[in-house]
Amino acid sequence: MKLSFFNALINKNPLDTLQFNKNINQIISNLYGLINSIKEKYLMKINNLETFKKTIKERMAFGACIALRDATISEIAADSGFDFCWIDMEHGVMTDTDLMYHIMSLRGTNCAPFVRVAENSHTLIKKVIDLAPAGIIVPMVNSAEDARKVVQACRFP
Repeated sequence: MKLSFFNALINKNPLDTLQFNKNINQIISNLYGLINSIKEKYLMKINNLETFKKTIKERMAFGACIALRDATISEIAADSGFDFCWIDMEHGVMTDTDLMYHIMSLRGTNCAPFVRVAENSHTLIKKVIDLAPAGIIVPMVNSAEDARKVVQACRFP
């Protein structure tokens, strides 16, 4: 006999409660599986990372370095058939808003956005990760300690 949620709450029979807990645990496990499959299926498409990974297995990838503020440049690069755009925040005067427009302009194309941050800064890296590029490039990583700082900045608290 299948227990409804309310029957399990009202019923004091320990065996029924145990069965109810098993059912809830199974539901939670199924939800985690569903969430992970959705994440793998759709999140990787948002920034074209899967397309880029497939491309580099088959052939050399071609890309453009974007240092201008106008996101039309990224659109043109994607429409020209480039596999990736390397959006450079280290040199030039691009703002966070400009970066957001560049990344948005590459959505719906086969061009993966990579972003080079201005420096190895926890705050800058977190802001860029929130925009969901295909990857980030961190300049001036010259030691194991620098590399650890980058990895730590890329992880959720």
